[in-house]
Amino acid sequence: MKGECIIGKNIETITNMPFESPRIFQKSESSYALSIKDLPALKEKYLRLVHITAPEAVEHILKSGLQYESQGMISSTARAYSQESGVEYKTSDPRFNQGGMKCIVMDVPEDEYRLHNDIVKSPGVISSKYIVGVVDVQKKEIS
Repeated sequence: MKGECIIGKNIETITNMPFESPRIFQKSESSYALSIKDLPALKEKYLRLVHITAPEAVEHILKSGLQYESQGMISSTARAYSQESGVEYKTSDPRFNQGGMKCIVMDVPEDEYRLHNDIVKSPGVISSKYIVGVVDVQKKEIS
């Protein structure tokens, strides 16, 4: 059964009735993982970006991309990782460490990332075509 995930609510497209959540949902022609274990492997010469946001912002980001113009460059609003094994889907920032927060996960080519991290040349938005997942924020272990 195919459907759309609309900020955590799954609706079957023909009957418009709720159904059990699939591991991956369809939106337009793209697929997004809904859990960390379902994220695709990070490709060579790509960086994995993790942006933590409120659930009500997810749909806009899926549609319009990740806008960071007011922050100047992407590293002000998303963390970048070059190795999949080091990626953290959590934060110690109390604004984003609340229940229900989401991680927008994007795999972006290294060369394009450099442009987004140049405060003079950055275009202010990363296309939604790079989104590979929308996953729950993991709890930060306190040591």
